[in-house]
Amino acid sequence: MNPLIVWGDQLKVGLPLIDNQHEQLIALANLLYLAMKAQRGREVLNQLFVDLANYTIWHFDTEENLMLENGFPNAAAHFHEHAELKRTVSELGEKAKHKQLEVTLETMNFLRDWLSHHINHTDRRLAEFIIAKQEGTPAKRPELRLVVNK
Repeated sequence: MNPLIVWGDQLKVGLPLIDNQHEQLIALANLLYLAMKAQRGREVLNQLFVDLANYTIWHFDTEENLMLENGFPNAAAHFHEHAELKRTVSELGEKAKHKQLEVTLETMNFLRDWLSHHINHTDRRLAEFIIAKQEGTPAKRPELRLVVNK
């Protein structure tokens, strides 16, 4: 069975800390997707979603700390994107904790599309800024796209 998102070099933004966390985030999303496709029980799906929600929020905290530490000029917009998904994930996570979440293809497609946009646009800009700051020169990395299975 194909994963929801294929992790590879094309997804790396160039910051090992963020790349490692993205890889784990995608692995959790893929576990949830594969469990959904295999029609695993609601309890398994709900626990996987809780794990994904908790990891997502922890990852966002890491990114937000990096933005503050490095004086990222687009931090407000990036924080706003995080806040939107944190709210959605928290609401769904609460349902999952109470075994009331229905993990659907629509939910998985939302996660895939959100991750695709966020990694390839928002996080890439953050990484470019931090790398340029570390190197003392403006850095432009090639625009890469998330590989997904639809």
